[in-house]
Amino acid sequence: MSERIQTITVLGAGDAGRAVAYLSALAGYRTILEDLSGQVAGAALAEIRVAAEEELQAGRLLPADAAALVARLESGKALERAAAQADLIIEAAPDDLETKIEVYTIIDRAATPRCVFASISPLSITEIASLTYRAAQVLGMHFAGPPRQAKLVELVRGLDTSDAALAAVEQVALRMGKEVVLVRESPGLIARPPPRAAR
Repeated sequence: MSERIQTITVLGAGDAGRAVAYLSALAGYRTILEDLSGQVAGAALAEIRVAAEEELQAGRLLPADAAALVARLESGKALERAAAQADLIIEAAPDDLETKIEVYTIIDRAATPRCVFASISPLSITEIASLTYRAAQVLGMHFAGPPRQAKLVELVRGLDTSDAALAAVEQVALRMGKEVVLVRESPGLIARPPPRAAR
């Protein structure tokens, strides 16, 4: 599965999404950045290009690497289209249930059957996976902040996440230059607390 990841779609063009898209393109992946509103991805790509130029001027990027990074970035134009082209979707959408339901309903239908979903959300990965028909291919991918500078990435295994999906995303994180920690989501974090007894 890891050999098949060539295109990464990042959903969400906020600060976290822009940082992840930068890392993805720098690691050599064709990177599609899609904002859920469909309106700010172009501006976000421009900001990423400015960041690459700043890294170049500071001597932290070689000219060829900066040019390649910029060349690998593109805007998705539409959520369905961005999902359909991806081998891996890194979801950085707002953390509210209504948005998650909308996003995962669309991308689960539009993405290819082999596409893996990785969410940067602190919400339960198992519950996010339950919004899809591919629970084995859904996991958490938590970047320590700020994502571009911090070295740690935590991969969170849901109750149904497969070894193959974990291995594929681990290879992506390693190509991004990150140190990877694998953790298993605890059922205790998923279960809701029992109702309080009446006094």
